[in-house]
Amino acid sequence: VLELFLDIINGKKISLSRYETASTGELEKEIKKVVKEKKGLSIGAYMGIIMAKYKGKVDGREVMKVLKKVV
Repeated sequence: VLELFLDIINGKKISLSRYETASTGELEKEIKKVVKEKKGLSIGAYMGIIMAKYKGKVDGREVMKVLKKVV
């Protein structure tokens, strides 16, 4: 929401697609990719990587749910 307000204040053209959340399927695919690339990390480390990548576009509970299923 803050990003949206800043864009409005700065006179930028607003594209709501920029603020869409990630789908569960997309999230699961990305988590599987990260786990495969970075084997042996803790679930918290994977959580940090995913949350940093999506920066507010995913719910932490959903990420943890998928991580527990995948890891």
